[in-house]
Amino acid sequence: MAYRNRCPHQGGPVCLGRWGGTTLPSAPGEYLFGRHGRVLVCPWHGWEFDLETGEALFGRRVRLAPVATDVVNGSIVVDV
Repeated sequence: MAYRNRCPHQGGPVCLGRWGGTTLPSAPGEYLFGRHGRVLVCPWHGWEFDLETGEALFGRRVRLAPVATDVVNGSIVVDV
């Protein structure tokens, strides 16, 4: 899956954001970390997105815009 290099919030370049994991719902005083390698964070305002679905992790119906991809002769081709 590929996504446009644009955060839906204010158009930030998500390619400059960090990717990794995030904290998960947990009990008070407990911090569980998960979703390793599946979260992209916008560098401008810290919005987090699931890289598998493009959906925002903060509960609003916001998502990264998907871009069509294909494999041609062993190379990944992104349609822009």
